[in-house]
Amino acid sequence: MLLVLLMTALFSAGSAADIDPILIDKPSVFVYECSENLFFEVLVDPIIEYNTGGRHAENEFFILTAEFLYLEEKSWDGLDKNSFELRHVLPDGTEEVCPLNYMITSMLALKNGWLTFSDTLSFGSLLKMTLVFDINTLDRSGWTLVFHPAERGGQAVCEVEIPLKVRN
Repeated sequence: MLLVLLMTALFSAGSAADIDPILIDKPSVFVYECSENLFFEVLVDPIIEYNTGGRHAENEFFILTAEFLYLEEKSWDGLDKNSFELRHVLPDGTEEVCPLNYMITSMLALKNGWLTFSDTLSFGSLLKMTLVFDINTLDRSGWTLVFHPAERGGQAVCEVEIPLKVRN
C-alpha cells in the first residue's frame, strides 16, 4: 500500500491520463497519515514472544512489522528512536508505556538488509521495520502504538495513535 502511495506521488506531476490505473488504490484503513507527507502502515498484526532474532526477553517482546513512507522534500538525518511509543491499558484502566528495544529493532533491520533508524531519509524513502518493545505481560488487549516521527535528535512533527490487535 505504501508503495502505491509513493508511485501515486511520483506520478502526480503528470496528467491523470498519464497514470496507469493499476497504480491508483483506494485508501487503506491500515495506512495512517501523519502530516501530508508521512505515512505509516502496520503490515501484520503484532505478536508477543519470549524470543526473537536469537535473543531472549527479560519478560516478553512485543513484535510489530511496519513500513514508514517519507515524502518530505527536505532530507532527515535518520528517524529518532523515540518516534515510537507502545501504550498498554490494563484491565483496571491504568496505562503503562513500554519502551522500544532499540538494540533488537536495529539488529533485525540489519539482519534483514533493511534501512536502519540512522540511515538518511529523503523523498521517497520507504523504511520497513520490525519494532520490538519490552513488555511484562501476556495480555493481548489494550495495545496502542503512538507514532510521532522526528528526525534523529529532533522534535516530533506530528502524532498518530494506532490501535493494535495482537495475534493469538
